[in-house]
Amino acid sequence: MLENGNKLKHRDDLEHELKRLEQDKNEVARRIDQTQRALQELLKAMEKGMERLEKMNLSGVQTLRLSAFEGLKNGEGAFQIPALETYETAFGPGDELVALECVKEHFRTQGFDVPNRLLYAFHTSLKTSDASSLTVMAGVSGTGKSAIPKLYAEAMGIFFRPLAIEPRWDSPKDLLGFFNYITNRYEPTPLARAMFQFQGLWDKSFAPDVPLDRYLFMPMLDEMNLARIEYYFSDFLSKLELRRLVGDPTKETVPLIGLEVFPGFRGTVDGTVVREPPVHLFANRNTLFVGTMNEDETTQSLSDKVIDRANVLYFGRPKALCLRGGRASRTAPRRAPLEYQVWKRWCREMSEVSIGDSSKVLHQLNERLSVFNRSFAHRTFQAMLAYVANYPQVSGAPDKDLWRQALADQIGMRIMPKLRGIELIPNRQTLEEIGEILRVEVGDLELVTAFDRAKSVDEGSGFFRWGGLDWCV
Repeated sequence: MLENGNKLKHRDDLEHELKRLEQDKNEVARRIDQTQRALQELLKAMEKGMERLEKMNLSGVQTLRLSAFEGLKNGEGAFQIPALETYETAFGPGDELVALECVKEHFRTQGFDVPNRLLYAFHTSLKTSDASSLTVMAGVSGTGKSAIPKLYAEAMGIFFRPLAIEPRWDSPKDLLGFFNYITNRYEPTPLARAMFQFQGLWDKSFAPDVPLDRYLFMPMLDEMNLARIEYYFSDFLSKLELRRLVGDPTKETVPLIGLEVFPGFRGTVDGTVVREPPVHLFANRNTLFVGTMNEDETTQSLSDKVIDRANVLYFGRPKALCLRGGRASRTAPRRAPLEYQVWKRWCREMSEVSIGDSSKVLHQLNERLSVFNRSFAHRTFQAMLAYVANYPQVSGAPDKDLWRQALADQIGMRIMPKLRGIELIPNRQTLEEIGEILRVEVGDLELVTAFDRAKSVDEGSGFFRWGGLDWCV
């Protein structure tokens, strides 16, 4: 009996296993059928795609069409111009000093007390954007680094676009967009659309809906050092350097200073000869890049490559914490857009009259920096002199206080940061010589005070620690 029972159990197990295998076979057959149907649909789609590609084909090579880049012409990020009669014209035909007074007044109405020195430093840094591609506001969080560019742009009539930098950014595509091969379209960012409006030199067959090349554009890279700027801004740094070398852009020089997003099309489609121009995105001289950066454990430090191409205004902690209260008026003036030709008139070329003895002082300082193997070269030298020449009211016979103050600004922005980490005791004599040049040849109290503070703040460990000029004095 026991043996018969075992046989029956064994037979039941076999029947159960056969049923399971039959179910598995049916499931496999179903999946094969689904896969075959999906494959057939894919083959049909590929056949249709091949037919479309054959119509776009040029000598066997797939060629993109200009229509895929229509997204550059309008959409999110593109600016519009309302009726000009709704604007205020506070500084008439474009007097620079009157315009700066309008900016100061706007700061006051918004509850910000910005001293002349800080305003002039920011303004002059923008005027010398050909020599210094970036103007960076750096330092303690909450000191107004983001507010100053925004309010300045409002008061001046400059089109302003803030861009929040993300830590994951690692290529220029994060700034300008990319080509989507699924939709067969270029996906521009708001910055790309705005830049296209301001760059000018468009082909007649492909121009923005609202061209703004007559005016100024200020993109602000907010918290720019959350990611490494050399990664996402590297192409811009090299192209902006070329912009300075080629002068005013022309259609012939656009390929040098621009980033190609469409290579152009020339061939025969359905028996019709088609010619479509290439498309480049570039920052014309009316585009003024501004950045803000905090200095804490969540951020990246700027490399020498970036610092050499930027005016960096370092902000320390405020001496006093003030309540702005109800003073601020949240209504921004509807300023008539500032034309680039007016801005261009404010920018001056260097001359012996406009720069005073700046060249001599910089040579003296560079000799001392060579002791630390931290000298600066031609680019930085020319950029500093351009800043001095463009400082407000520096024209005709030089005012000693003005050119000295302008030079002091540049020494604080570009030379003093090179001394960070220098050991104080072994280099005491050279540092004293630098201090003597600052006291006698430059004579700017704020620069001398900041230099002495940098030598004394870290006496315990014995290193030079530059904390920037006190712009809010």
